[in-house]
Amino acid sequence: MTGTSLPTTGVTLSFGGATCADETPSSAYTATEITCTLKNAPRAGEHKAEIRDSKGLIPFASGVADINVALVITSVTPDDANALGGDILTIVGTGFPLDINTVKVYLKDADGENRSSCNVLTTTETEITCELQEMTTNDGTTRSIEVNVENVLYINRRRELQKAKTTTSTASMPLTQKKGLPKVTSILDNKTNVSPILKQELTFQLSAEYTDVLKKEELSVYIKNDGKNYSRELYIMRVDNAAKTFTVKFNGAPPATYIFAVTANSPSKYGRLDSSAISFETSSTVTDVQPK
Repeated sequence: MTGTSLPTTGVTLSFGGATCADETPSSAYTATEITCTLKNAPRAGEHKAEIRDSKGLIPFASGVADINVALVITSVTPDDANALGGDILTIVGTGFPLDINTVKVYLKDADGENRSSCNVLTTTETEITCELQEMTTNDGTTRSIEVNVENVLYINRRRELQKAKTTTSTASMPLTQKKGLPKVTSILDNKTNVSPILKQELTFQLSAEYTDVLKKEELSVYIKNDGKNYSRELYIMRVDNAAKTFTVKFNGAPPATYIFAVTANSPSKYGRLDSSAISFETSSTVTDVQPK
């Protein structure tokens, strides 16, 4: 950066959330030029450098343009996705922000319509992890993972939020839909009506497409009622890899019809398993009262 009467001591410099590797290198700071090597990558968006000394922020001359930092995706793992959701995606690239609240991830189709979102779990300057949600349509077509980073550009040197504007940087990469995924096919012993208060075990059968070794630490099971205002995780007691079954502990639930949400984060990254073929009801009936 070049200018006039620039400070040479007590200087701090930042750009797009990145700071200098050496805050006060005497050889790189002169009254007409400041040279700085950033110790981390700046976030995507349009930015101006911020130079400060003991008196505060050094203003820029009018007409100094913002510098655009590109948002780049270099890989998405896995590169295919379960239409029911549940996949944990790892997105690698540059320009990612450290603030998890400023980055959003979407799954879009060819015409740019959102078909799903991916809830961001972690973010670093070069990597985002997120959990993919269920797609609104499941037609087997290729989608694109899109990362949006929002940046607030402060207009004046006082950094007044009410005078800020927002820009969005976007990058995308194709993602295909998984096919031939395993399913949860049945509840053994035909337990389709269970007590809402008694503790009991429920055993579920997986289809032959589940070829990974079955481990209970790689499964999660939730019950949800038809109104979807009740959801609870069930404890997995044991699995049988040879039979491809898993058994959960059910501690009762209010009378209703319930469906299951089963997710498998095994090495094959199955994600959410199709359990639409099974459901059960919790109900009880008083048949007698003693003494009469």
